[in-house]
Amino acid sequence: MSIWWNTTTPNVRIINNKRKQEALIMTFGEKLKLLRKQKRLSQEQLASQLTVSRQAISKWELDNSFPNTKNIIQLSKLFDVSTDYLLF
Repeated sequence: MSIWWNTTTPNVRIINNKRKQEALIMTFGEKLKLLRKQKRLSQEQLASQLTVSRQAISKWELDNSFPNTKNIIQLSKLFDVSTDYLLF
């Protein structure tokens, strides 16, 4: 099985194995976790940079809650991605 990113639609992961190929849309939480891990940040470190709790980061990554507008903007700047990428 192989997984790659669709370059024309960056929020879509393509999973290809011998039996089938499927596209998965990433949630906000999945994107946040991926970006955080790419920067090699712990939830605690990210929380400190945003002045929120580690539990807030965990809830965002699990899609149990959603950051406010200020935090979305901070995340987009920190990870050098657009707010559109984060939200859609």
